[in-house]
Amino acid sequence: MLKYISVRQMPILQLHTSAGTATSPVNVSLTVDAVPVAGRSEVPLATCTASTAEPAAEVSWHLGTFSNSVRISTSTVKHLNGTFTVKSSLIATPTVQMNQQLVKCVIRHATMKEELRIDHKINVHYPPQLVFVTPFENHSNAEVYQCEADANPAATHFSWHSKHQTIPNDVIKIEGNKIIFLELTSDLNGMYICKASNEYGTGIGSLYWQKGDSGYPLRRWLLTPFLNPQSSEETHYNGVHSHARTAVERAIGILKCRCRALDASDGRLLYHPSKVCKIIRACGVLHNIALRNGIPLSPDLPLPQHYGPEPQPPGRQEGYQQGARIHENSRTASVSTRPLLDVPDAEDAPL
Repeated sequence: MLKYISVRQMPILQLHTSAGTATSPVNVSLTVDAVPVAGRSEVPLATCTASTAEPAAEVSWHLGTFSNSVRISTSTVKHLNGTFTVKSSLIATPTVQMNQQLVKCVIRHATMKEELRIDHKINVHYPPQLVFVTPFENHSNAEVYQCEADANPAATHFSWHSKHQTIPNDVIKIEGNKIIFLELTSDLNGMYICKASNEYGTGIGSLYWQKGDSGYPLRRWLLTPFLNPQSSEETHYNGVHSHARTAVERAIGILKCRCRALDASDGRLLYHPSKVCKIIRACGVLHNIALRNGIPLSPDLPLPQHYGPEPQPPGRQEGYQQGARIHENSRTASVSTRPLLDVPDAEDAPL
């Protein structure tokens, strides 16, 4: 009968296989000498050993898509009593993408009716890679946001600070990885920074909080939140809108941290818009390559500056009425990824 054994922890697992009623002389163990850390030098990710076997056992690996990322080192030692010990190690430079990859050590021997397979998940430690702030569901009038991080082990320390002012304790409450806006007033508008840390480093995420988002005009191609929601539907719409904007702000902030040329604090891209689009696309490609190779964002660089929209004059009465109709239609209309057929006026169109 084919045997499957799952190994999820670092300690040595000693196995004795059986063939019929006779005990096989093959002892099998799968070990991890030290926890691999992303970005550090090449190390053994796992070692599979078959000892006290005569003749020598055959040890191999089933790696799946993992095969191009590691190399296998196998050694065989013959002892004075005629038995053999075979060790096979997976060697690689650890990356974040290797974490939780499943591999199988396969042992075959003449005394075994079926091959023995040992499942093992690669465990790679790494500092916080992506730190993101998302709305947190609550049943109060306050707005709550939660800071989370992709890290192994999980981030254990969180801190918050504001880019524009000292966080006022009487209207904003900090509880670990949560920031709670007890009052929803425009004087709290601005960028709030969350730092998440584990034993390997620190990652940075941001939340741009703005009451009402009144800096943007309402257009057919641009939906803004309700300044003063009057119903549960309008409140729900504002929550969904805030969640979407937070995701966009987070993505822009991450890309600015990776490619400082995109950060206005280091100089704007003074090129034709078509060339700027190519630069931004190239930065996105380079960021994805960095993620695949476990290259973290540098916590030592200054945070990118946030430049919000330019203030807009109050909308005209007819503009307000049109905006109300757009909001009303957005509640029932299905989402479409196709562009609108009625293109806005040139002065209102985005670049």
